[in-house]
Amino acid sequence: MREELTRIKMVAARVVSAESVPDYEGLFQLFLYDGRQRIRVLAPVAHSYSPSLLSGKKVILIANLRPVETNDLYSEGEVLLAESESGRPVLVFLGDDIPEGSKILCLS
Repeated sequence: MREELTRIKMVAARVVSAESVPDYEGLFQLFLYDGRQRIRVLAPVAHSYSPSLLSGKKVILIANLRPVETNDLYSEGEVLLAESESGRPVLVFLGDDIPEGSKILCLS
């Protein structure tokens, strides 16, 4: 199990912008900056946030996944989510003092 965790590359990324995805209720297309490049990620968090609330927030990006395209939607990674008390997915935010591109570690 721990070996599997070491294969996952997680980094801090800043939300540059968020856009609703037409025909997919609850889905945002997030544009992130990981300190080196912009990355597009799909996240089912539109019921929990407005796009303006997300701009500038820092999130955890799972960065070493293969890009996927489904139904003309393109995603280059995933973001870490938690389940709220109401059962909705919410983003896991990082503090402003964590620079973009910082490694997120899983230590025992």
